Amino acid sequence: MGTQLDHNDRRFLVQLLRDLPDLRMPKGRQALIENAVSGYPKSHLLLGNIQWDDSPMVFASEVIRWFEDFEVADGVGALSLLVDSIEPLVSAAQREQLQGLQRRQGWGAEPPAPSSETSSSSVCQLSPLWSQSVITVMEPVDYHRNGARTVGR
Repeated sequence: MGTQLDHNDRRFLVQLLRDLPDLRMPKGRQALIENAVSGYPKSHLLLGNIQWDDSPMVFASEVIRWFEDFEVADGVGALSLLVDSIEPLVSAAQREQLQGLQRRQGWGAEPPAPSSETSSSSVCQLSPLWSQSVITVMEPVDYHRNGARTVGR
């Protein structure tokens, strides 16, 4: 699922990251980036390649380059997770551009949540029997000030 950004989208994302206040300092960068991708099976491989103390422009450019072609789990692109995590931090005008990029890349759906299980056997499917509802009717319970309770009416 290698994401291919065109020149304008790549430049937009690099400038957006470079200018985020949270990414001006290494600890802020690390917190934001780790929160975007941590918990996925291959996130440690990606995070281990990041130079947290580069200049803001170099850091932003390198992060976009690394994230662009990296999946943190099967079918889960690192760049789409990063874009989702920075969206609340940008201005309304930037958010509109970011959402346009998300639409062009097909990132509109929620990515699957991180899981410690990566095999297909961990997928739970409901059998048709579960589609039938079971309703339990309970008697009303009244609680009194003295702690006693009355069941039924």
